[in-house]
Amino acid sequence: MPSDKLKEQALDVVMTRAEGFRSSVVEAVEQLRTFLDAQQTSKEGVADRLRIEFGRLAEDKIDFDRFSAIFADPVSLDPVGVEQVEFAYSVLSKMAESPDEQFFAQCGEDESLVAVVDQALGLLGRTFGAARISELSRNGRFKESIHGTWLSRFPFSRWNSTERRMAPPLVVSVPGSRFRPATLADYIDGGVKIIFLVDEPCPPAALARLITPSTMVVQTYSVEGLDRFAEWNGSGVAAVVPQSAAEFVHDPKGGNHLADRLILGNVPKPESIRALSGASAAQQRDELDLLLSLADTSKTVISSGETGEAADENAEPELADKLAAWLLNRAGLPGAG
Repeated sequence: MPSDKLKEQALDVVMTRAEGFRSSVVEAVEQLRTFLDAQQTSKEGVADRLRIEFGRLAEDKIDFDRFSAIFADPVSLDPVGVEQVEFAYSVLSKMAESPDEQFFAQCGEDESLVAVVDQALGLLGRTFGAARISELSRNGRFKESIHGTWLSRFPFSRWNSTERRMAPPLVVSVPGSRFRPATLADYIDGGVKIIFLVDEPCPPAALARLITPSTMVVQTYSVEGLDRFAEWNGSGVAAVVPQSAAEFVHDPKGGNHLADRLILGNVPKPESIRALSGASAAQQRDELDLLLSLADTSKTVISSGETGEAADENAEPELADKLAAWLLNRAGLPGAG
């Protein structure tokens, strides 16, 4: 379990996105409230109000009953439909008032990481489920047997492209022995951003398998290393890991070539890797080899961790400058670019 301070720091990193998601929830609540209020206003009531507003002189010139139909909500729900929209309104109202804790999940020693993430996103996805149900109810297409569970959990697999771009962030605490993020590839889409707080011991380069051209991927030893991740608007996955693991950044904004996007920090010795629950030493070494291959180590590696070997002195100046600027920025030293 991470310290409260680390947990708060990680949530702060994604708070801008969390607030954007919460704002969309508030907007949906207001729209549903307006719709429900309209359901309580009959066409006759609208007609009477229009008669008063237009005055007696318009009495013989305007058919207020027909005119009111323009202003009254054309959709009149049956009691079951109204009940469903009211339930959706209740769910969204509670989510709008929920604390930041709703963006945090805990993976236990005996739990599957992918199951925990799927459950957490499914609960947050109730926002989208509620919006869908209200629309289906208004159009008379709601079916309890199909849509009835969407207010208790709306799974990520059902989110459309727009919903995925609006995705809420997630911070997940996970034991190192359960940190197998490669199984989460299907969830890294749209605007999904996940930060893992990983206990020791953990695989050295588990996030390497999630590197794709448009995905921000970060493994770092402290929350301070997540500055780029915080600013990134696309999909991304990050992990705060023990210093026994590798440290690297894959920044899609770095350039068209992988060597420009991927920067390595510390890299552990392969012989220091030990088997973990669910991950053999061979699997973990393969992940580390994958990371080193992707990084084109002759240009970007600054050290090999415990080996203490220096970077290639013939590294291209531009890459060396980028790496130096990143390290200075991480350390908060002058000269960071």
